[in-house]
Amino acid sequence: MRRLLRRVPACGLVLAMSLCTACSSLSPDAPPVADSTLVEVFIDLHLAAARADLYRDLPPGTRDSVLARHGLTPEEFEAAIRYYVEHPDAYVELYTRVLNRLNEERQGF
Repeated sequence: MRRLLRRVPACGLVLAMSLCTACSSLSPDAPPVADSTLVEVFIDLHLAAARADLYRDLPPGTRDSVLARHGLTPEEFEAAIRYYVEHPDAYVELYTRVLNRLNEERQGF
């Protein structure tokens, strides 16, 4: 688990860059998806990736399933990723929250 937590920021950045398929101008005031929702989405995506590492299998559609569980479409998620690519300081703050939550969950085990 410790190895996973060290990889999380790098994995998140790779995920963000790979999902950013087009550039668009968004309002600098707020991301298109609530931070609290994205924290939960990223946590679920990281846990799914960890399970895939353990079992060497990640069912197709896992990302879309996670997004749907949080009420997001792939387009909304990609718009949020574009926002954070354009606002790296906000991305760091968001991912700090993700890491803190993952660490809390790890300590609960």
